[in-house]
Amino acid sequence: MLCGYYYSQMERTHLSEIVQDPDSLLLRWVDDFLFVTPHRRLADKFLNTMHAGIPEYGCVINHDKTLTNYTAVTADGHKVTRIGASDRFPWCGFLLDTVTLEVSPDLSRYTGEFY
Repeated sequence: MLCGYYYSQMERTHLSEIVQDPDSLLLRWVDDFLFVTPHRRLADKFLNTMHAGIPEYGCVINHDKTLTNYTAVTADGHKVTRIGASDRFPWCGFLLDTVTLEVSPDLSRYTGEFY
């Protein structure tokens, strides 16, 4: 619960433009973030803000765990892993279809198949 309070304050102070956009959705489960937006500029801003880190909150993003559904390179030159249009986007035990917006459980831990 404390982590939720702490990171919600970080969202208000460092991600205010992203949080306030009516066309976008920022989800967070503990410290796993998912940002959905039709605006490339906001997607890039979120990506670069998070990858630059927010030291006063101890927020550091693992480049190897970052995924996008578009081609992206962070401001510091890291190429971000992109999932294909036919692939499902894994997040917190779910698989999200970025085309149809269908959500299904991610059972890969049980079946041994990883996406």
